[in-house]
Amino acid sequence: MQDCYAANLLFGGPKTCEYGCLGFGTCVKNCPFGAMTMGSNGIPVIDTDLCTGCGTCEKACPKSVISLIPLGAKVEVVCNSKDKGVKVRKACTVGCLGCGLCARNCDHNAIKVENNLAVVDAHICINECSEEKCLTKCPTGAINEILLKLNDHEISKQEAAAN
Repeated sequence: MQDCYAANLLFGGPKTCEYGCLGFGTCVKNCPFGAMTMGSNGIPVIDTDLCTGCGTCEKACPKSVISLIPLGAKVEVVCNSKDKGVKVRKACTVGCLGCGLCARNCDHNAIKVENNLAVVDAHICINECSEEKCLTKCPTGAINEILLKLNDHEISKQEAAAN
């Protein structure tokens, strides 16, 4: 059985990025509510209708990739790398470069760059932002609209509201 902890112990896992999801689904296997599945891209998808916010998945991740965010959060940084832009670019095409374009274009100061990584204060983003400029300004797409799972398909929050 493949396991994220075992892979992490073996040279940090099979992927080039030492900070990323290992994709073996240890978080999914540990979710006591069946609120997680592995997406087609090898990244876990959370079913917000089943998730209770217990944090078991967060504790199960040896890379600390998973973190609980408030329900209703609009965007997320899908990168966990603390490396500088050049090293990130060599390992990944969608990694955060720490360039700060997102922070400079956020009208509500909801984004800061810390240790070469964009960090979104979801409480500010939820209550203030309506434009989500950070999505279009990020040169690598490391900031994404938060997706929901509905009938086994990943969809945006706007698509979910329309259904």
